Amino acid sequence: MKKFLTAFAFTSWFANAFLLISGAVMAISPKIAATWQIFGAFAIGHILWLGMGIFKKDKGLAFLNINLLLLDFYAIFVRF
Repeated sequence: MKKFLTAFAFTSWFANAFLLISGAVMAISPKIAATWQIFGAFAIGHILWLGMGIFKKDKGLAFLNINLLLLDFYAIFVRF
């Protein structure tokens, strides 16, 4: 019997949920978008994708998400 949801699929859905919900909140409310929690949610999503890139040995995915994570930390540092 095939598994319905693998660990990789669950983690990717979870990471995408963090990224999608925080992006939607930023688009809807600029006042809420300026909070560190929204940028933290982006960072969590990119940390999860980075971990999956390392786990799957996908250098491109890992490289992309380490750079996006650094951009998230830069945004948090500049704004707060």
